[in-house]
Amino acid sequence: LGYGPANPAKTVLAVAASCYRRPKSDRLLARLLCSHLLAQAVQGGARTAYLQVEADNLPARAIYGRLGFADAYPYHYRTADPAAD
Repeated sequence: LGYGPANPAKTVLAVAASCYRRPKSDRLLARLLCSHLLAQAVQGGARTAYLQVEADNLPARAIYGRLGFADAYPYHYRTADPAAD
């Protein structure tokens, strides 16, 4: 899990590299960690947050949904490797 300010004024929190395809206990830890990061960001002046999660990562999407996140737009990775899926 990576996170950090997404703008120089530190008013936007970016969360990246989220993977929660693990047992339920790990998902609880992930939710608690994300809640803590969001609270710390607010204390540091953040007014908004965003993240990216793969559409088929339902456990992560459920965690983020409970934290108040909603879909804004779809995204995909680009690669020059024709063998990549």
